[in-house]
Amino acid sequence: MRRLRLVALVVALGSPVLAQPSYAPQGWASPPNPYASAPTYAAPAPAAPPVAPAEVNDPVAEAESEKVRLEAEVAALAEQRAHTEESLRARARALYRLRRSGMLPVAGGFEALLGHLSRVERLERMVSRDVRSSRFLRQREESLRAELSLADGRIAEARREAEAQRARAAEQAAATAAFQNVFDPRMLPALPVAPLPPMQHGTFRVHGSEPTSGFGALRGRLPLPVRGGGAMREASREDGRGIEVLSPAGSPVVSVADGRVAFAGRYGTLGQTIVLDHGDGHYTLYAGLARTGLAVGEWVGQGALLGNLGGEPLYFEVREGTRSVDTRGWLGL
Repeated sequence: MRRLRLVALVVALGSPVLAQPSYAPQGWASPPNPYASAPTYAAPAPAAPPVAPAEVNDPVAEAESEKVRLEAEVAALAEQRAHTEESLRARARALYRLRRSGMLPVAGGFEALLGHLSRVERLERMVSRDVRSSRFLRQREESLRAELSLADGRIAEARREAEAQRARAAEQAAATAAFQNVFDPRMLPALPVAPLPPMQHGTFRVHGSEPTSGFGALRGRLPLPVRGGGAMREASREDGRGIEVLSPAGSPVVSVADGRVAFAGRYGTLGQTIVLDHGDGHYTLYAGLARTGLAVGEWVGQGALLGNLGGEPLYFEVREGTRSVDTRGWLGL
């Protein structure tokens, strides 16, 4: 059956072809071998230098390395596509000349005729394969060039994010240092001693050895730090223990005594926090605020508005120096 099919091809080529004595077209000056195996596409290995271990998680280094990889692959694709298209041109010329010149090796007999037709058929398959390879390489190259055009934007975005992370880390480090320094009495000037306020309804005095003035005289008499009150429970945050007051969002948070703002800002798991220095090493801490308009160094009186609650309960502590003390006892609970 194969021989019959090939004979039919001979007939289709026509009698002028049979009149030609040889196979090689005249004047063909050694082009690339049209019967050589067609090149196949393989993505090149990344040309970027190896990334140091410390840079593995660096978004900027990763974005720059990706750009280098894309540039290397685009260059390799362009070179491979040029080679494929050169091969395609050579094979297409050879096939065109074979079809147009109509040369068949009649003198070699029927076997030579079959071999010639097999070469023509093989050359046609190679030309088709070169066309598909060239189309694929061109499309892949265009896709990578489009991706490469976005690489600079990704690098710039990674740099902005890295700078923002450094700024946040510096801000957090400064807040941590400021928060830790709050409870060192040497860091702020001494505060004036506040007079003992009158007893308020709902509080009682804890009897014993008590100071008669200053914040120490308020033990067992502190008012609640949330205007309107709310349910309370014991809690701990960071390195201290205190209470949580569960009140509706927006509830006003007020100072339980006169004092100076020693810290105002976000800190760790406490969130937005105010620390008041009441003198003699006594501090009160108010965490979980939605907002506050106070600044470090401002003086506030008892009952002054410190801020408002967000969707979380207020966390409240009383500290003596660096140590949190019995907050419930200070509130007279």
